[in-house]
Amino acid sequence: AVNTPKSILDEAQGIIWGDREKTYGEPDVNLKRIAGMWNAYMSAKAQSNSTTIEPEDVCWMMVLLKASRQMNTPKRDNLVDAAGYIGLIERIQK
Repeated sequence: AVNTPKSILDEAQGIIWGDREKTYGEPDVNLKRIAGMWNAYMSAKAQSNSTTIEPEDVCWMMVLLKASRQMNTPKRDNLVDAAGYIGLIERIQK
């Protein structure tokens, strides 16, 4: 018998219905929290008359994503990734 590898879709479906939900909680709760954080960030950015998302903004927004995940289930991975995004800000500013 031929061992057929899982499709990308099958692998992703297994993750979003399994490991990620166990780790980060119900997707609607987690994604709403992230949306709220990103909306607050973008609202503050708009007050400075800037609506273009810059590379540094992506880093900050990913830090917020990691913060949201950390609120559900504290994991070292979230902290390491958040520190990495902060490090990227330093790199792109040079």
